[in-house]
Amino acid sequence: MASNDPGWQYGTAVEGKGNQKMICTFCNKTTKGGITRHKHHLAGDSAQVLKCPRVPIEIQKLFIDASDKKKQDKEATNKIPHFDDDVVDIDEDEEATTNSEFFQ
Repeated sequence: MASNDPGWQYGTAVEGKGNQKMICTFCNKTTKGGITRHKHHLAGDSAQVLKCPRVPIEIQKLFIDASDKKKQDKEATNKIPHFDDDVVDIDEDEEATTNSEFFQ
């Protein structure tokens, strides 16, 4: 179940049915919702997840920075590319090619 995700270093998965649960290494709180929710518990960056009262500041900062980077990467991925530099002008002397010429 564990991966290279640093969140697994600071929590233990609880086996069982339904939603995955994690137990925090620092405060022993059981968090429902899996590793992502557990990382928000450690970072204290979500209004929907109770912040860990005992997480060391350097660990908290690690998860805040990772969360911020993920948000920035997602925003960069969702940006519409700027195509103005790729516009190609066709001279009037050039002959236009129709689709029918390609499918003969």
